[in-house]
Amino acid sequence: MANPSPKILVVDDDSNLAEVLSKLLQRKGFTVRIAYGGFEAIKATKEFLPDIILSDIKMAEGSGLDLLDFIKSSSSNPPPFIALMTGFTETSEKELLERGAEKVFYKPVRINEVESMVLQLTNTSERT
Repeated sequence: MANPSPKILVVDDDSNLAEVLSKLLQRKGFTVRIAYGGFEAIKATKEFLPDIILSDIKMAEGSGLDLLDFIKSSSSNPPPFIALMTGFTETSEKELLERGAEKVFYKPVRINEVESMVLQLTNTSERT
């Protein structure tokens, strides 16, 4: 059975975007926590144990790639689903997916796409 209220970690150094995403996801019934940088997010993953991480790539305090590398090297079982957000990147979507991201969103992020991804994940009892 799928988790009725997955824990979602929203990571972005743009506090306005992080808070808007958080509020919109909370209104849909999800448990959400915000981290404002990659290093803060690494700490939060240890305490909050999110099912889904929605992270910006370029941030001043540790990048989304730092976070991705940490998650992929940690022993979390199962690891959280990681979706990266970017307005621009030097790394292609293909490279991000090969590195371990499971979804890439381009800014401006469409909340309906994020919501659709979360709902699809929560309605799936098993991820591959």
